[in-house]
Amino acid sequence: MAVRDCPECNGKLSTEAESCPHCGYKPKPSFWKRLKEKRRNKPVTVVVNVDGARRRGCAVLLCFMALPLLALSIASAALNQEAKIPDAVKKAEAKLAEKPDDPDANSTVGKYLALDKGDFENGLPLLTKGSDKTLSALAQKDLGGAKNTLEKVVLGDDWSKLLGKFPKQRDRILDRLSRWYGEAWGDGLDEPLKTKLRERLARLYAAPVPGQLRKPPIAGWAGPGTDKIDSTRVHSGSYALRFTISKKPGLAEVGGGDTIELLRSGKEMEFSFYVLSDATDVLDDKLMFRVYDAQGKELIGKEFTLRRDDPVWTRMSEKMAFPEGAFKARVQLFLASTKGEILYDDFSLKIDGKEALKNGGFEEK
Repeated sequence: MAVRDCPECNGKLSTEAESCPHCGYKPKPSFWKRLKEKRRNKPVTVVVNVDGARRRGCAVLLCFMALPLLALSIASAALNQEAKIPDAVKKAEAKLAEKPDDPDANSTVGKYLALDKGDFENGLPLLTKGSDKTLSALAQKDLGGAKNTLEKVVLGDDWSKLLGKFPKQRDRILDRLSRWYGEAWGDGLDEPLKTKLRERLARLYAAPVPGQLRKPPIAGWAGPGTDKIDSTRVHSGSYALRFTISKKPGLAEVGGGDTIELLRSGKEMEFSFYVLSDATDVLDDKLMFRVYDAQGKELIGKEFTLRRDDPVWTRMSEKMAFPEGAFKARVQLFLASTKGEILYDDFSLKIDGKEALKNGGFEEK
């Protein structure tokens, strides 16, 4: 348990203490406690993807007030592991409790939340008050939003300039620039600008440490031989699963994951993955996530329809109650396009916040 000086009497008090035992001074709640409480009281939003609609205003949003246990689970999974928070961030948080406008502390905590944890909602406001002038200006610009397609492209460009400065935070920065480039792409760009953005995305998504070309089968995954595991465009790591399409019209299963044994029960599961489709020509490309009981009866069958010609890494996900009797799960990939490419990366199946899927990023042989 950490100890700090009381700002009123300079006596020693625990960081967990509600008041100073010497003078009665009451410190402000921990930043992490305030954030946890904020998330506990926030409605939970479940996004159901509908026919490849673009992310903003084109998805069905099912909003409901979270049950206490569910809200606590979500908050805990995000920020309730204080033992893993770097000491420098903890010290900066303690300073923010006393001096909310301290520039260095705002920068430290803001970088941790936004660039390390991907929590831009809570990280960006802190960065606006931070000592890093580049991040502060970009955070203000990002929070201000974009009025038109060109401004969205510029915001994506601005985030891409941080990749060289923060190489270890590549994945989170890619997520943010992809958000803005994705919105611009969804606005309907003219062909010359589409071509430029397509080429730029391909360069940005290239693996920072390329791996050797591999073909399935690899650990946990199977396919008919029309797919590759390579480094041309990755969301994270050195590999992604790539389908180069050249076939006759019609829906066909082209691969998927090995059976996932659900060795533990739970209250909630979340299935997610990243996908991009480049120059595909129909809206019927899809992925199926299925859960079965021990007798092979299907308990869950979730269909994800992929967007047509959308070369931006996009996260698709679904949270669901853990079904009684669930024994195994499976991922199936289907193609209907006759041309183009589809890439997948970073598959995940979490049960109460704990990963149950092996080799979701295709890094293992």
